[in-house]
Amino acid sequence: MLAVVVHELATNATKYGSLSQPKGRVDVKWNIRGNDTFMFSWIERGGPPVHEPKSHGFGSRLMRAALSENPRIVYAEEGLEYSISLPLEQVWKGS
Repeated sequence: MLAVVVHELATNATKYGSLSQPKGRVDVKWNIRGNDTFMFSWIERGGPPVHEPKSHGFGSRLMRAALSENPRIVYAEEGLEYSISLPLEQVWKGS
C-alpha cells in the first residue's frame, strides 16, 4: 500500500504540485527508527501555492486510509507535506 500512496503523491505532484513547475522539487526521506518503525516523508517545494482542497477525491481518501496509521498531511502554501510512521513489519512483509 505504501507504493500506491507514493504513486498517488507523485501523480499529484506532476499534475498540480511542485513537479508541475520547472524549478519544483520533492524531498523524499525515509529511515528506520529503532528496530520496528518505518518513517517516511514527502515534502514538495517550488510549485504553485497549495491550499487545502474543499473536497477530497479518491486519491486523497486513499492517502489517508490506505495505511493503518494516520498520516500527517500539511497543505502548506509553499508545498504539500506528507509523513507517516508505520510498524516495519507492515512495510517489509515477506522479507
